[in-house]
Amino acid sequence: MRDGKPGTRRALLRAGVGSLVLLSGCVGGDSVGAESRDGTTRGAGSEEASAAGIERIDGVPTCESVDAGIVYTVETLGASVELDEETAAEELFTELTEGQGFEAGTAVRKRAVESGGGTTYVVEFGPAVRDAINDDESLQGLLERVSDPGDTRDGWSVPTVEAVAVELRSSLAAGDAIQPDQIDVRLAVPEPPDPVTAVALIDGVDSVDAISGSGSFEVTVEGGESTTPLIGAGDIASVSEPSESERSDAYLIPFTLTDEARARVSEALVEVGALNAPDRHPLVARYDGETVWEGPLSRGLAASIRSGDWTGEFVISVADETTANEIAAALGIVSFTVPSDVTVSDCS
Repeated sequence: MRDGKPGTRRALLRAGVGSLVLLSGCVGGDSVGAESRDGTTRGAGSEEASAAGIERIDGVPTCESVDAGIVYTVETLGASVELDEETAAEELFTELTEGQGFEAGTAVRKRAVESGGGTTYVVEFGPAVRDAINDDESLQGLLERVSDPGDTRDGWSVPTVEAVAVELRSSLAAGDAIQPDQIDVRLAVPEPPDPVTAVALIDGVDSVDAISGSGSFEVTVEGGESTTPLIGAGDIASVSEPSESERSDAYLIPFTLTDEARARVSEALVEVGALNAPDRHPLVARYDGETVWEGPLSRGLAASIRSGDWTGEFVISVADETTANEIAAALGIVSFTVPSDVTVSDCS
């Protein structure tokens, strides 16, 4: 990305919404805190954390460290800065909004967090804002212009990720395949700068398919007389809310693959030659037997696969909003309004 005037930065944020939905108020469900019109949020402290029943741990669990069938981790993207003084938080918030043109409450948010140790102040911003800052100067360089900067960590602050963890727990339990007593949700809170991570340990299910939505969905790659399966409903870790395309009348459905599916899809696309000749190897998405989208692999995705930087994000477009919402609801029982990196590990 390139640095630019505030108008360019806002365009950059809009571009980010197409693939990852930026924060648009508090997370749904039993979210903590309530956002005011100026982007300030009163956060929840340790009492609310106890009421939510979410255990806080130091490190992120893995298949090797816990006895669980599935480990579902959600790491929010972007950055948060915790400051002891409200004036310092206000300085940073004002610099990012009024000084650099980012939108308060959606791209940048500040919150007061109350706990047993008193009140601290947190400024949070999404990945597009952080990328734009890093094109202009380092985050540390920005903080040097703020009096008494505090701890900085990747991802969002503890209250926001705690709200994500509550949403993750309720979303997983909403389906028929998993009962609430099979889900153990925890909040990994390491020392800064490491990110806070929401983790669900799921036991008593046969495979990752159990946390996938309903509906027959597949993406294939075509080539001559051959058809190669790429993606099925069980390969999808999360689905974001559909959004209207800025380039056409279509509606975009962004979703993220599991790590295992991402590796397999990358290998399959390389083997069939779709990276070098995308027009001869179109991708086709079908839902309940009907073709809902067809098109070549994008240059950007092909480049990410070649470099090994692809993290599993994939976007298809459909003709109307009703179809987009139906497919998204069928595929994803879990989605997040905070931009997130999801990893689903099958430990069975």
